[in-house]
Formats: sequence, structure tokens, C-alpha cells
Amino acid sequence: MMRYIWQILLTILIITIGSSTVMSSSFIMKRIAPNEYGNEIINNFSEEYGMPPVVFKHWLHRAKYTCRLCHIEIGFVMRTGATLMSMEDLENGLFCGECHNGREAFSLDGERIINGSEESNCDRCHSLDIDVPFNNNFYKYTKDFPRRRFGNGIDWLKAEEDGKIKLKDSLDSSVGYTEDHIEIPPDFQLVPRVKKMPNVLFSHKKHAIWSGCDNCHPALFNKKKTPMGYYRMDEITGGKFCGICHGTVSFPPLECKRCHSEKRRGFAP
Repeated sequence: MMRYIWQILLTILIITIGSSTVMSSSFIMKRIAPNEYGNEIINNFSEEYGMPPVVFKHWLHRAKYTCRLCHIEIGFVMRTGATLMSMEDLENGLFCGECHNGREAFSLDGERIINGSEESNCDRCHSLDIDVPFNNNFYKYTKDFPRRRFGNGIDWLKAEEDGKIKLKDSLDSSVGYTEDHIEIPPDFQLVPRVKKMPNVLFSHKKHAIWSGCDNCHPALFNKKKTPMGYYRMDEITGGKFCGICHGTVSFPPLECKRCHSEKRRGFAP
């Protein structure tokens, strides 16, 4: 009798641990303040040289530039800390230095006036755990933007469509992913394997405006390696495929209906 009791208890323990592991790694997503959603802490060399880590604000950059400009044209890897850039690189016009040159954006070695005194620009980036008076306040900057429930609480697609923001797609004005430069593939539907779950309507046009083609293909989505229909939600919430962006910078997978938006017309095999 005791043997069976111990077997039952052991089974319950295994299920509990397994469930908690899955929930913590894939499904439970911490709610982050709208003004902090998408922020990246970059600390490759900062503390080593006695500087606070950099707080990179995705919301401010995505209000001005496309993802393609930074991640393809300039060359930032789409993973925090994976771009091993140094201040020497930046001072020589690479990575952040492509824009932070005093022309496109504030210079790396410049100064600004705060309360009547000159302050270095260093803490405008190296700002972790420092009280820095920034020029752009998230809530004031976005007060007239269309709203959504999750992430930054902003409908960035609609903000772009309504002209609330105008995205710069390249530092070279002759380059850009517009309908004049490239033929955008049509929208298509993905049929979930879960019965009664609405289909996913994927818009190439909406994604191409922000990311172009080469942010997704062939590295994230490769028809030969991952045939259509083999994207699992636990992988997406764990940071693969769509989850590279959705849940880190773009709206999180918690907002199910923004993707699963089409009436079911068929069933997955």
C-alpha cells in the first residue's frame, strides 16, 4: 500500500515540477511598464571601464527608424549583448556611431545644458540606475498615439499608417523597402493545429514596412528547414520564430487576437 502511495506522490511531484518549468520558461510573461517595454541593458564593456550599463530605449528608436535600418543596414544582432561593440567602434562611426554624430542624432562626446549648466552626453546612454533628465518622455511623446492593451500600450502599426510617426528606412535616401523598390508578397493564413482556434493572418506588407525581408529570411523562417505549419506556441513564447520580436519589442503573444484574427476555414492535418 505504501509503495503505491509513494508512486502517486512521486508522479504528482514530477508533474508539478515539469508544469512549473514549462510555465516559467514559456507561458508566464512578466508585465513590464509601458515606458520600459523593449528596453535593452547593454553591458559588454561598460562596468569594466567604470561606466554604468547602457539602457537602449527601443520605443524611441522605433518611433523614428525601421527595424531594418538598425539590424540590417547598421548591423546590430537581434540578441541583447551579441553585438560586441566598443566605444572605439562608435567613435569611428560604427554601430551607434552611424547616427550619433551630431547630425543625425546627438554626438557621443557632446554636451547639453541642464538647469543652466553643461552636462556630458554620456549619461544619455549610460543611464542604468541613474536619474537622468531625458529630452523625450515616453508618456508625453506618445500621448496622441493609438492605443493597444499590451507591450508599450501603443499600436505602432496604426501610428505609422495614421502618420503619427514617419519612419526612416535608410541612412542612404536612395534605399528603402517601399512598393516602388520591391514586390511585397500577398498576405496568407496559417491554420492552427488546435481545433476552433482562429487562423493567423500574416501580413507581409506590415512586416516589410518595419523589418524588410532579410530580418526574417532566411535566418528565422526557412521553408526548407522549417516547413509551413511547424511553428509551436511554446517555441514562440520561448523566443523563437515570431518570438524573436514579439514579446521583446513588438506586442507580446499575450495579445492572441491580433494574430489569430481570421475565422477558421480548415483544419491542420
